Amino acid sequence: MKSICLKIFLVFILAQASQAQQLKVAPRVQEKLNWDWNAICQMALDAYGYYYSQTAIAAYATPTTSPTTSTGVALSTDAAGRISVKTTLLALGNVASTPVASALSLADLTTHIKAGHAVIAQSSQGIFLIYGVNGSIIYYVCPWPGFGQIGDFYTTFQQGGGAPWTNSLILTTPIPLMGTAPVVNRPRPIPEKNVPRNFAVYAFDRAWINDLVKCYANSTTTTSFCEVGSGWQSSLTNLSNTYGLTLGADAQIGNVKSSGPVWMRDRSKINGSLTMSNTSQLTRQNQTTVTGAIAQSTVPYQGFGWGTIDLTGIAKTTVNIEPDQPRRTLAPGKYWTYNIKARSPVRLSAGDYYFNTLNCDACTMEIDASAGPVRIYVAWSVLWSGKLSYPIAFTPEKVFFSYVGTSPVYINGSLDATVLVPSADLIIGQTVKTFTGMYIGRTVTVHQQSVVRFKPFAYFTN
Repeated sequence: MKSICLKIFLVFILAQASQAQQLKVAPRVQEKLNWDWNAICQMALDAYGYYYSQTAIAAYATPTTSPTTSTGVALSTDAAGRISVKTTLLALGNVASTPVASALSLADLTTHIKAGHAVIAQSSQGIFLIYGVNGSIIYYVCPWPGFGQIGDFYTTFQQGGGAPWTNSLILTTPIPLMGTAPVVNRPRPIPEKNVPRNFAVYAFDRAWINDLVKCYANSTTTTSFCEVGSGWQSSLTNLSNTYGLTLGADAQIGNVKSSGPVWMRDRSKINGSLTMSNTSQLTRQNQTTVTGAIAQSTVPYQGFGWGTIDLTGIAKTTVNIEPDQPRRTLAPGKYWTYNIKARSPVRLSAGDYYFNTLNCDACTMEIDASAGPVRIYVAWSVLWSGKLSYPIAFTPEKVFFSYVGTSPVYINGSLDATVLVPSADLIIGQTVKTFTGMYIGRTVTVHQQSVVRFKPFAYFTN
């Protein structure tokens, strides 16, 4: 099953009307071509409080192959070396399910959703997790990158644009409805779990290091350069003539590892080795330099793990901090929406902070990490045109900033920290040009003339 969502879906804003029924399901993106089943298992297990990486799920369900091999399994029928979705969910999360050799009617689907039963739907395009209904509209997740949560008319989804819904798996162990208490069987993981930790810049898909960028190995050197990585997968981008890494004219970085094609533009320089899955995919323009070896070796796919943020029970309150207000100190905890304007500093101390929406409009967020690290997590939306400041000591290695949504993140200010946006595009260097920390995203763009200095988070917990 390739789960390539080829048809263009009619996308709705997820309705909040009283008649809508939506189960508490967080979307996941499949990490390999044939892993639609795997991502569906992962998000279903998440909903029941069992947290597994897709690699761990593959290790169970396809035990006779490498757990990083892109392999498909059936919905409800086990085979040698291919444990079905049904059996996998039962084994890893004690999730009971009932297979149905057809699509469900809208009436039956509505009944199951109201009872807390998510439904996995299969077509020749792949499998999808249906988690909500609102009249004739259904809500489901397509795990193919770039799709996520989708609203569509039941009949449109059922017909599938020529690839109709043919089989179902009803998860009869109930999932809570949105707005109700979550199931918690294990501590919820934080998004840092599988961060590739040796890279100053790492792109899950593609990295653009633009003209005249310099990426250094630490916060003071001008002679030692940082490591850059790209996990580009042709099966995920589904595009031709694209690159895992583009190195702009006169840019300089250190060692490079890329699973995809590399393009070195005029006078760009890799101060170290270049390791590629296929060295024939290296394109070099005039006067480029690689000081170390150019080696062909399989660069393993490096997924991030997909963190979730549970804000259940938090009042949906918007706090607007207007310009020129006195300093405000926030305690570690959970917040809904914070809009912070210029010259109104907000101070954070050691601990974990969770926001649904965080808008820093030329604001200053002061970091007091004297008592330990500061972690900032944003669920839905982040706009950043301000800066992190360190009034006590310059300690970006003590700050972890993660956004787990899917909208592009433009850092139009300074953000000296380890920044992780596993499901979104990360763009830095459009305005402010100097960054200290680690910068990791689905794709990463470093704009021209920027300087990145590697200073990794010092408090990874797993």
